[in-house]
Amino acid sequence: MWFSLLGGLVSLVGHGIGISRGLLRVPLLAEVSAASALVFGVFEFIFYWCAIVGLAVAAWRARLGARGRPIGG
Repeated sequence: MWFSLLGGLVSLVGHGIGISRGLLRVPLLAEVSAASALVFGVFEFIFYWCAIVGLAVAAWRARLGARGRPIGG
């Protein structure tokens, strides 16, 4: 859980840089405030990090099932 929450905070840096470089001048984002873009980015990255961890666990379990023993064991 903390992994995903801290991963969401990573987006503040990247999205902050994008906003400072003019990301919000794109017509699709012209009406969006910087604060809402940053908040959306946090939840976006939490979703991505959860998806990555979920895929990693699924791959680990698939390999565990295929071999019948844990990785490295």
